[in-house]
Amino acid sequence: MFAQQLVNGIVLGAIYSLFSLGFTIIFGVLHVINLMYGVFFALGAYVSLWAAQSLGLGLIASIALSAVVTGVAAIGLDALIVTPLRRRKERYLASLLATMGMSLFLYALLTRFFGAEPMRYPSGFSSETVLSLGSVSISVLQITIVGIVLIVVAALFWFLKKTRWGVAVRGVGDHETAALLVGLSPFRTTALVSFIGGSLAAVAGTLIGLNFNAVQPFMGETMMLQGFAVVVIGGLGSMPGALAAGMLLGIIEILTTAYISSAYRDAVTFALLLATLWVLPQGLLPTSTARRV
Repeated sequence: MFAQQLVNGIVLGAIYSLFSLGFTIIFGVLHVINLMYGVFFALGAYVSLWAAQSLGLGLIASIALSAVVTGVAAIGLDALIVTPLRRRKERYLASLLATMGMSLFLYALLTRFFGAEPMRYPSGFSSETVLSLGSVSISVLQITIVGIVLIVVAALFWFLKKTRWGVAVRGVGDHETAALLVGLSPFRTTALVSFIGGSLAAVAGTLIGLNFNAVQPFMGETMMLQGFAVVVIGGLGSMPGALAAGMLLGIIEILTTAYISSAYRDAVTFALLLATLWVLPQGLLPTSTARRV
């Protein structure tokens, strides 16, 4: 029983980690709180669902299309709402309020187009095969989810560490003025960060939709609460911290649901958040320990 729940927790934690990485990059580089990120999560799930139902695309192709479409949408929305606020003195509060209002409007828009009822991926879109390892059952879908997360995370770290654009992202995140002095374009970098954040949210949205076989407009609103907790617990702006905290939170939530009650799942999450703020206010892996980007 415990081993089975641990497997389920690892799968959920992997999705939490992926979702939180995009939120961490946006905060670490752009230094704003973007609550529209939850909308990108839901939008990505709907785009992949549409690609599967209307275009007949397979899992990987649907995820790729969803990542591109949502990434482009994130560039436009961030340029319209977030970028003008980055120069403000109180940009954290300004971005929080502005993106909160826009996210509510966008959630309503999603509800208007797709309805409030959960929608499901077509039969056969993902493998329904289940493998048994002793008393533990692992579905091919769960293996696929964890595999996709590992590939995306590895590609992201490689991009940030080994490519010219990745170095530019890290440079702007560390010090925007210094980046300007050495010829880096913060405007292009901002667009790239928005695209990366939107794409990561889209992939995570598709994976959570597949994991529970349900896509609905406000799924991003709930996920934002979890993502915010993960970012704070892991350490603001710390990518390794987001990975570790996401996995930890996913496992704890599944074990709480299995052994206590699903009613206490969110309570345990925020109890862990409060405990972190009291005992480790800088998070599990603060930026002094792990570089921000």
